[in-house]
Order: sequence, then C-alpha cells, then structure tokens
Amino acid sequence: MKNGIIGLLLCSAILLAKAQETFYDFIQLGPHQIGFCDSIIYDTTCLYQQFDYEGSSPIFSKIWFPIMCSESSNYLKFGDFNASNVPVSLSKVHKELSYHMDEIFIRDGISFDIMTGEPIVYENVSVQEVLDKIKLMETKSKASEIHSKLDNPVIVYHHGNQGLSVENTIMGEYFASKGYIFISANFHLPYPNTIFGLLPLSLENEKMHKQRAAKAVVEFAKTLTTSNELTFIGHSWGAQEGWCFLNDSSYASAFVSMETTIEYKSDSTIIKEIWPYVYCAIKINKNKFSIPILLFAAQDDNMNFDFFKGLSNKKMIYASYKEPFTHNSYTSLLMLRYFLSREFKQPDREIMLTQIQGYAAHLDFISAFLENQKAGSNSNLETFQEWFIITQD
Repeated sequence: MKNGIIGLLLCSAILLAKAQETFYDFIQLGPHQIGFCDSIIYDTTCLYQQFDYEGSSPIFSKIWFPIMCSESSNYLKFGDFNASNVPVSLSKVHKELSYHMDEIFIRDGISFDIMTGEPIVYENVSVQEVLDKIKLMETKSKASEIHSKLDNPVIVYHHGNQGLSVENTIMGEYFASKGYIFISANFHLPYPNTIFGLLPLSLENEKMHKQRAAKAVVEFAKTLTTSNELTFIGHSWGAQEGWCFLNDSSYASAFVSMETTIEYKSDSTIIKEIWPYVYCAIKINKNKFSIPILLFAAQDDNMNFDFFKGLSNKKMIYASYKEPFTHNSYTSLLMLRYFLSREFKQPDREIMLTQIQGYAAHLDFISAFLENQKAGSNSNLETFQEWFIITQD
C-alpha cells in the first residue's frame, strides 16, 4: 500500500509538472542571461502638465539586455516590470498610467474570447484576479543595471494605439537572450477626462504626428551602446510611426513593420481618410528608405503589401502568416492567460495555442532577418516558407 501511495504521488507530481506550462516552452531563448531595468526618458520638445507634474514629457521605458552568467535564481515576476520606482514628482502620473495599463491589459488580454469576441466568464474569479495571477508569473529576467556602454545591437519597440510598454515582454526577453538590447516604452500618457491613448483637443495639433517620442527613445537607445545597429520594430500604430520618419536612415539600420492594418485596404481614398499621416509620408512627401525592411501581415483574402512595395533601395521582405492570426497576436500580452488554463477555464484555449505558436514563428523570423543583416546575406529565409508566404524585392 505504501509503495502504491508513493507511486500515485510521483504520478501526480509528473502531471503537475506537465501542467505548469510556460511561454518559455514555446520559444528558444539564446545563450545569454537576461537583465532588466527601467528608465524615464524625457522628451524636451514637449511639455506635460498633469497629475501634479510639470516638465518635459516623460517616457516610461523598459530595457532588457544580456548579462553575464549569474548564480542568482531570483527571477522577476511579470508584475515587477511595471514597479513604481519613479521620482516623487511623477508618482501620481505613474499611478494613473498604471491604472490605464491594467485596464487595457484586462480588455485586450483577459476579458474576451479571441475566437468569438464574446466575454469570458471565469468561474469564481474576476478578471482583476486573473490579472493579479498573471502578474505573479515568473519571468526569465533578473533585476540589473547598465553601468557602462555595451557593444550590443539595439532594438526599439513601438506599441500600437492604446498599447503598453509591457505588452511584448517575451519579445524583449527573447532578443536580450540573443545578445540585443531591447527597449520598449509607453508612448501614451494619461490625461483627465480623455480616453487613454488620445490627447485633449487643445494639444492634438501641437503634439501629434511628429514622432517626437519615438525619436527620443531612439536617441536614448544609441547612448547605451557602441554598436551602429539599431532596429525599429513597430506594431500597428507603432509601425505607422516608423513609416513616417525612418526614411531618415540616421535613426535606424533596419525596420520591422508588424501589420499597420493598411495591408487590408487597396482603395487610396480610404487609406488617405483613415491613415492620413502615413498617406502623406508615402504618397505626398514620397518617403524613400535606404534600410532593409521586413513587413508582416497575416494572410487574408484582402491582404496586400501594395501600398509599401518598393519603398526602399535595400532588401524588402513581405511575409504573411498562413494560418489565422489576430492583430494583437503580435504581442505576448494577448496570450499570457493561456498559461493559467489549469486554474481558469478558457473557452478559446485551443485557438490561443495556435496564436502562441504563430507568435514564436514571428520571433524566429525576425531573428533570422536581423542575423542576415549582420552577415550581409541576401536574407535566405526558405526555412520559414512552411508558415509564411514570402516575397522579396
């Protein structure tokens, strides 16, 4: 009987171990351990006066980077990535920003079935409790500091409209483990009585559409390294921002555009109406690029890259994921709740797994693209044709 009980306990332990699936089971990290710190970048071209703060516009930034081997096993929790270690003058701003970040996280990553769009009813728990559980997930990052310039290439990540600096933490860790410095920032600040992500009308014309914050983060990124390699990765609005200023090659040496959403339109009148600033940059100002560019958009009957075709005199690669892939599946935020499936029943668990697999494939594709740029190769990416339809010019 004793041996039988021990056997059952062992079986239970094995099953429990298998149940504790994490995002890291689906991606292949590189050889480096991962350090993390945060920083506040100040955009001196913009004044921000809200929540008892007045001064240069703050950009709350997160930095992942490779570190030397460490014996410490004190990995950060996901919630630690947005800890409130900010100056007293910005404490109310950060508190308000964090409130909106949680609100967006719950809306985009917890509340709705990604297949049907219907609300998910979690048994005996609230969506806030699900978020609290996600914040306790262990990461692969360790608290560290950058004490001197590194010699690693840099990636600057720009989120979409109403996006978050912590929406792509897995991407940050993935590239830091492969030897990159990865910087993600909050490109939105809170304003009273204003929908998060928007500006009060009085500031709309003054501050919008000049990519000031994005440029400030790029310039900060350059101070962290002696490397001349800087890749700008943008998702949705972030990608649109890139198309508006990366024609100046002094800002970046490569560009990854992740589904601007313009890829699903072909009528120039509609594009001009919905995306006037990108339209102006490409069609009126006729922005031309001299850096390699990788463009992603999930395959769909209406999908095309025509608006962006041939805009660079360097290699342009157009890749469309063959399987269904949602607009927010380019961010790891969308999928974190999947790893609580054993605790909270989720009706879209199976489709969520396909998004995780697709997300991992995109990370590997970007990594191969960047390694090819380092090697000066012709971006030979045939190995990805199982998952992507790929064209080049």
